[in-house]
Amino acid sequence: MQTITWLIVAIIGLWLGFQIVRLLSVVRFLGKTKFTGNRITPVAENDTPVWLRELAITQESVLLGEGFVRRHEHTIQLAIHADIPIPCIEYILPGQGVSALLRPNEPTVRPGECHVTLVSKLSNGQVLVTRSIEQHEIIPPPARLQDVALPDADLKDLIARHLARVEDAAKQGVLTVELAAAGDFAQLLNDLTGEHEAMLRASPVAFTRPDGTLQLRFFARLKIARRLIRESLAIDKREAARMRTLQSPPPLMSVENQAEMDWFQHHAMMESQRRGQSSAWLPKLLIMLGSLALFIIALRWIMSWETVVVIAIALTIHECGHLLGMKLFGYKDTQLLFLPFFGGAAVARDPLVLAPWKHLVILFLGPLPGIFAGIAMLLFAPDDPASMPWLSQAGIMFIVFNAFNLLPILPLDGGQIADVALVSRAPRLRAVFTAVSALALIALGLGAAALI
Repeated sequence: MQTITWLIVAIIGLWLGFQIVRLLSVVRFLGKTKFTGNRITPVAENDTPVWLRELAITQESVLLGEGFVRRHEHTIQLAIHADIPIPCIEYILPGQGVSALLRPNEPTVRPGECHVTLVSKLSNGQVLVTRSIEQHEIIPPPARLQDVALPDADLKDLIARHLARVEDAAKQGVLTVELAAAGDFAQLLNDLTGEHEAMLRASPVAFTRPDGTLQLRFFARLKIARRLIRESLAIDKREAARMRTLQSPPPLMSVENQAEMDWFQHHAMMESQRRGQSSAWLPKLLIMLGSLALFIIALRWIMSWETVVVIAIALTIHECGHLLGMKLFGYKDTQLLFLPFFGGAAVARDPLVLAPWKHLVILFLGPLPGIFAGIAMLLFAPDDPASMPWLSQAGIMFIVFNAFNLLPILPLDGGQIADVALVSRAPRLRAVFTAVSALALIALGLGAAALI
């Protein structure tokens, strides 16, 4: 019974550690992001990438069938990807005062489809917006922006719902304003962005940096991170359910255009991270110390203070070895985290692809320094065990801890070393190796719980 109790406690600790790390990772990402308003800029005619035209062909046929006319190509500079122009296509419904904007899919948008936004400007200054994706707003939008998200609606239903909103406004004597000139649509969206950005600058959740961009304060980042995680999980569940009920899969793109689109999205993400503000040392230190405190508190439930301190020091040296290897091979944005009941993790967000031998060096730099430190403790321990008993005990624990980490079991360092050096190029062997590692971990967990 006691074994089962500790096993349950360990599982709960792992779950809590995962939740904390995920939350802190989002908070850290938001802290790196320089926010600017979304800006839309017209581009030359027929300057839209071929991959976007192919991606939007299904939705374009629906728009044309509903009476829309293709009008302009634009680029959008999003708040997070401020340095990456996102191509998009504008359509207009003549005589109805409705504009449509198609832009490439995002992680929270339906796979293989574009994000659609329908916009109508009213005579009283209000703007009706009906979109196919839920917008993550830091603060409420301007009062004159009436924004509705319908992620479950198909494009025809989205158009019908927007036209119904326009009709309801007309019944109240408020008509739509035709965006006739070439730059009217872009100007309207940029005006709304400017109003929203001014509200954000005046709010207590952000402050203006010397370069004019905005950065969120810590508690605002924490609140927004929780909301983003919660909404992202809900979106993932809804999209998974939608894909299961599809009668036919989304149309496939050509290999060339799919590769170009994937490169564009990967480049946008990597460029955003590269150009983002480098995380200051203080937030990283606070995150590391907070996770270390949780790790020590969790271990103290089942171990003495002396053992907990030795394990914490050994784990810190171990993970610092990994961090040193990452720094040697060019990683810049690194972080040390501790996971309750699990261990530590040296993580990096830099988009580096290293040669296998460099991965091996990084992996070996974790356990080897700890083993050498343990051997040194045993060599320098006095002959009389009563004088400094803790030194020899600490040396043994250092050696055992790091030698255990060299066992060829994923996700231990030894398992990753075996994976990189031996089985990574053999998919079937790698699958068997992963399955055996999972069974070995379960056996080790049950054995450890029995000893406790």
